[in-house]
Amino acid sequence: MDSGPITVQGAPDLSQHISDTLFNNVGNEFLKTIGLPLRSGRNFTAQDTSSSPKVAIINETMERTYFPNQSAIGHHFGRGKDPAHSGDIEIIGVVKDAKYVGLADRKRMAAYLPYSQQSQNYGNFSVRYNPGASNAKAALISSVRQTITEINPNLIVASVYTLEDQVAGSIATQRLIAKLSSFFGVLAVLLACLGIYGLMSYSVIRRTNEIGIRLALGAQTPKLLWMILRESVILLALGLAIGLPIAYASTGVLTKLLYQLSPTDPATFIACAIIVTAMTILAAWLPAKRATKVDPMVALRCD
Repeated sequence: MDSGPITVQGAPDLSQHISDTLFNNVGNEFLKTIGLPLRSGRNFTAQDTSSSPKVAIINETMERTYFPNQSAIGHHFGRGKDPAHSGDIEIIGVVKDAKYVGLADRKRMAAYLPYSQQSQNYGNFSVRYNPGASNAKAALISSVRQTITEINPNLIVASVYTLEDQVAGSIATQRLIAKLSSFFGVLAVLLACLGIYGLMSYSVIRRTNEIGIRLALGAQTPKLLWMILRESVILLALGLAIGLPIAYASTGVLTKLLYQLSPTDPATFIACAIIVTAMTILAAWLPAKRATKVDPMVALRCD
């Protein structure tokens, strides 16, 4: 795959306003193999040879850029900035947009050219298979190597990558950052809960005498439990009221690390709030529950 400027016949020169077009020399069954649907026009055929008129299939972004509100089928363009070559290649099809460099890749113009009309060597090919079976990948690789050896023993398959492997490799850095962020996020929540637990335990110990008096006077356990938990609930509400807006405002820095997921995803915010709430109440409830079981006589003698 390479890139460069193009000149479209009958269209204004947009080379100063848009990026270069990506060019990908492919076989006749390439689009079907990788699962790219053809939006309009036709695919490459055996009739597209070096002696026939040059053709290309473009993506939707290129069609929208140069042919707004009309079909690109039948129009011509040329590689380079020379208007004299603007009629070299005929557009015979339009294919759906795809990612060409990485998952975070922005939409770019792309043109697919039949390998039969290009004079260059090719070092890779794609094979479509059903990954359902556990050993499907290994069996396919062995079969492909054997077939190539039968055709030409001098050819060697140096490396094999699945599309899943390539996608995983392109987001390895983002995945590592996500794992580290998740680890430190969970650690922060645990430390916060330990802090709440320690604070509540200390508060209960200081109020042991008061709790004993209330129990001796007939205070009901649920009301006493709520009295002790109330402080934590108030702090929790204040923390969520302050923390959620700050978290929402800081999501802009995460945009480049996410794919097909909004940094302001409501489900994520709700889940985080529920988890923090549950762990905070649990951390406060344990010492509070223990305090309601204190023997009033012991509590009254506590300084």
